[in-house]
Amino acid sequence: MFNHRIIPVEVTAQSRILVSTVIIDGEASKVLSRFGVTYDCSFNDHDICIGIMNPFKLKELELSKVVIPYNKIELIKFSVVRLPMSSPLVRGPQFALDILIQTKDNSYHLETNAFKLMDKIIQKAKAENIHIIDPIGLEELCGGCCAEIVKENLTPLYDQLMDKFDLQNYRNVDDRSRVKI
Repeated sequence: MFNHRIIPVEVTAQSRILVSTVIIDGEASKVLSRFGVTYDCSFNDHDICIGIMNPFKLKELELSKVVIPYNKIELIKFSVVRLPMSSPLVRGPQFALDILIQTKDNSYHLETNAFKLMDKIIQKAKAENIHIIDPIGLEELCGGCCAEIVKENLTPLYDQLMDKFDLQNYRNVDDRSRVKI
């Protein structure tokens, strides 16, 4: 059994957190994981709670929690990234949804392949009067879709979108420097 302890966490601006479970109004969806470690994100009535387990401690796992109250969120921005085909995480979906949550003080960058939760995130943000930025039009292309339809919709368009919106091509999802704890 691992020894878990709660530690304070400071997520630096533009840090990337790869989320493995997203829970919105009690509905969970399993999404990408990294290094066999679980990252959880929960959209509650008053806040967004992100649980981060530190994979870089060998003797014990340290669980951190970030709570972002809705009234502190200035905007939520959606983008997309193509995942490398060689990654063990890419057996089914080829794309990940990038979610940037901007507060007055910080930025939180989540990545998930649960595009079907995008609609619920948008509904929650609109209910809380949070500004939503979706320059690519992912809500129309992928909102509410399963991974297979997302792949079908984005595969022929991604190269054009990459140039137009400065998207990353085949991001290395195993790059440890992307998670800063």
